[in-house]
Formats: sequence, C-alpha cells, structure tokens
Amino acid sequence: MKLRSQVGGAYQRRLVQTNVVLFGVLAGAVVNREEFLDDTPGRNNLEGALAAELEWFTFDYPKTDVTSTFVFFPSLTDRGRSRMELDARVRRELVSDFFFNVTFRNSFDSDPPSENAARNDYSVVTSFGWSF
Repeated sequence: MKLRSQVGGAYQRRLVQTNVVLFGVLAGAVVNREEFLDDTPGRNNLEGALAAELEWFTFDYPKTDVTSTFVFFPSLTDRGRSRMELDARVRRELVSDFFFNVTFRNSFDSDPPSENAARNDYSVVTSFGWSF
C-alpha cells in the first residue's frame, strides 16, 4: 500500500466515564482512496466504521496511561471485504514527567490488492518522551 486517504463521519457514545476509565463505542461511515505500489489501479471504497476504545489512566506518580482502540471497517462497495485496525499503547512515567511508551498496531485486510500481499501488517514502537 502506497497511500490510503480516508474521510468520514461517525457518532460516538461514552458508556463508561470515571476518574480512571473511559470506554466508548462509535458507528459511522468512511470513504477511502487506496493507491498501491505496483501497477494495480487505485480504488475507492465506501465502508462502515464500528469502533470501541478503552482508556485506563492514573494521575499520581507514576502516571500511567493504557489505551486500546479496535476499529472494524466492513466494505459497503466491495462485498466480502473487511478491514480491521487494532492499536494498543502503554505510557508509563519513569521519573518526573519523563515517560516510556510502547505501542502495538495491527492492520488486517481480508482482500489485499495482490495474492502475494500479506493480510496483516504489525508494528511495535517504543519511545521515550518528556512532558512539560
């Protein structure tokens, strides 16, 4: 995949909202344009969007944030195709306002553009940061 451009709209509802947990769901629709690296022609898609997001956090030392987002995109124009995105992140304060982050991402496509293309794309990112 060379580029996926996406625009859409959705309705979100927070089902749980406390001082340490947020949980919400989302439903909507998106239009996207996909461009590929090889000679495969680009394609436009209309997709539904169904999502769930969970956040857990603490404000006292050490500050900690855990966030997980899952989005399901059933295609409305390409029958039988669906995409899924999973993002999970942990951010932990090591010393005053200095953080360590780990992010995991998985992207799934049930109908990739070529037979040789992988259906899943995984990534893990680690980083350090300072908040001010």
